[in-house]
Amino acid sequence: DEGKFDEKNVALTQKNRAYYLDILKEHGCNNLKRVLVMTVDGNGRVYLQKKGEKYEVFTLDWKETLW
Repeated sequence: DEGKFDEKNVALTQKNRAYYLDILKEHGCNNLKRVLVMTVDGNGRVYLQKKGEKYEVFTLDWKETLW
């Protein structure tokens, strides 16, 4: 949210910040300050909105089961 990770929620996904940074880069976001909001549900469905842009929804290929 607003370029900041919620570390508690990152830990819940059993992934690390680098994993999410790579995903952001894949979606054209090289600067965290451009991220307005990014959420990920337990099935790997992502809602990503960059500042000044329309949101996008996509699904990650989770390698292991979460929660």
